[in-house]
Amino acid sequence: MKIKIKDRVLLGVVSGVLAGMPSLLLNIYEHKKGLVNMTYPQSAGTLSLKKSRINTIEGKIISHVTNAIGMSSSGVATTYIMSSTGRDHPILKGIGVHYLYGVILAAILPKFGLVAKVKPKFPVLGLIEHTISGVLCGLLVARLGDDSLFPDKRTSIDEKTYKKPVVNIKAKNSNI
Repeated sequence: MKIKIKDRVLLGVVSGVLAGMPSLLLNIYEHKKGLVNMTYPQSAGTLSLKKSRINTIEGKIISHVTNAIGMSSSGVATTYIMSSTGRDHPILKGIGVHYLYGVILAAILPKFGLVAKVKPKFPVLGLIEHTISGVLCGLLVARLGDDSLFPDKRTSIDEKTYKKPVVNIKAKNSNI
């Protein structure tokens, strides 16, 4: 018995969090090896905490919850994109959404001082992490989502029963 998720938001949250876990673990490993100055949760935590409070117990909890919200929202965005455009090319759609999130988190938010910037020694690391999460998220949305959430190109317009409206235009006092 296959269980399919019929709610777009729930599907997005589940897919986003599951897809984000491998990238999160990779990012934490990179931080331990000194390849990045801070983890994604630490960066996310700076939305509501000062950098000095990030490594406290309270700071770690808030940081991980904030990061999970980001992972969830990227999953919801991927779900809505795919529910509007179909399940075809789930990898491309997932990567596209996750690259956009990467640009927002790595470039735009730090420019406004909203989050601390994660500075990798090798910028390609962020690209790899967002590729992993995007691929997984697209595939999870396509696999876990109920068929009713996605448009089916074959049945979007039933050609046999669809009739074009007939428009009769008669001009008053016309000799035509």
